[in-house]
Amino acid sequence: MPTFLDLDNLPTGAAERVLKLNGREHTLKPMSVADFIENTRMIQAQGNTLELAQEFELMITLIQRGFPTIAKDELMGLTLPQLNRILDFTQPGEADESAGPRKNPRTRGK
Repeated sequence: MPTFLDLDNLPTGAAERVLKLNGREHTLKPMSVADFIENTRMIQAQGNTLELAQEFELMITLIQRGFPTIAKDELMGLTLPQLNRILDFTQPGEADESAGPRKNPRTRGK
């Protein structure tokens, strides 16, 4: 009997992460292998010669790749602590301490 691996029904293991910004909810897009490679290339292409402004522009680009429904101008209007908090929030295993327990606001106590 053949061994069968059903990737279509394999759980990702990662909980859905939703960011609320300016009254809208934005779901973090799961990172594919292609996304990982492209992000890595973007970072490596910059080398160690980034000016501070370029570093922040790269951070904005990477956040937009993870949250494609957030407009660049929305991200550019954030404070530095807010931007850093989003970066922390996108990292696997990082708890969202500022929002308390993870509850889906759409279910309201269900």
